[in-house]
Amino acid sequence: MLVIDHMAKGTESRKFRAGGTIAKKRAADGVVYHVENVVPFAPGSGGKTSLSIVKDRHGDIRANTPERLT
Repeated sequence: MLVIDHMAKGTESRKFRAGGTIAKKRAADGVVYHVENVVPFAPGSGGKTSLSIVKDRHGDIRANTPERLT
């Protein structure tokens, strides 16, 4: 199952992640990722996105992923 959530609109609220995230993260029995748009994507110029592992319950993804992919 894939669940997609959004971040809070207020910059002060964003540091707490999306609303209800703690309950959603607790319910996940696998991997939880955080995707952040670093440089907005635009036609012809690309962009940049950050993907990080927030939770890896069984350890298979984090253990087999390089710390930084370039």
